[in-house]
Amino acid sequence: MVSWEIVFPFWNSLTELQQTEILDSTVIRQYSEGERIKKRQGLYMVSEGGILVYVTHGSGRKRVLLTGNKLDVILLTKEFLNASNDFSLEVRASKDSEIYFIPQESLVEHEATNRQMREYIINILSKHLSTLTTNLYDGLENIGKQLAMFLLRHVGNNGNNTILISHEEIAERLGTTREVITRNLKILKDLGFVQTGRNKIHIMDVEGINAFIRQQDD
Repeated sequence: MVSWEIVFPFWNSLTELQQTEILDSTVIRQYSEGERIKKRQGLYMVSEGGILVYVTHGSGRKRVLLTGNKLDVILLTKEFLNASNDFSLEVRASKDSEIYFIPQESLVEHEATNRQMREYIINILSKHLSTLTTNLYDGLENIGKQLAMFLLRHVGNNGNNTILISHEEIAERLGTTREVITRNLKILKDLGFVQTGRNKIHIMDVEGINAFIRQQDD
């Protein structure tokens, strides 16, 4: 069972009635890896597993917009869903998952009277905008550079030089194929920048990868 106080810092500022109403409106479902999740206005919270929001281009290539892992939150607003009507937007489980969904109408009802909840939602949307900007910018870069930048971002996020991730998951995130990722990882490995193992990548030379990224702009 998810600890709501840990996921939602505003939780204890709600009245008991408000907490009950949100809990009553929450839908909890289990999904298999790759299973489609219905697109709805509201908040998706990952209890276990992961969630992936992406668009598919006419060529079949995927462009990942947002991702979430255990205890992460993704908020799909009416404006976001309306803006994506011209694209093939999909939401799927990135692994076997349990997802909590809170409808937007339940959020709006209580957000209006709770400042901490309103600030939390604004912060989530701000983070989404930053992630979308990064992902869309990365999409303009070549795959080798995208991969190198991806590795450095994740090193910064986890605080150590080993990233626990599969080639398939990187390919999914960058909108390409496993074979392309494997080929570009081999280039970084041959340069002495990384070591690879089963579902893990160890960064050997951060400065070397930074230099590699700069060279792609020449």
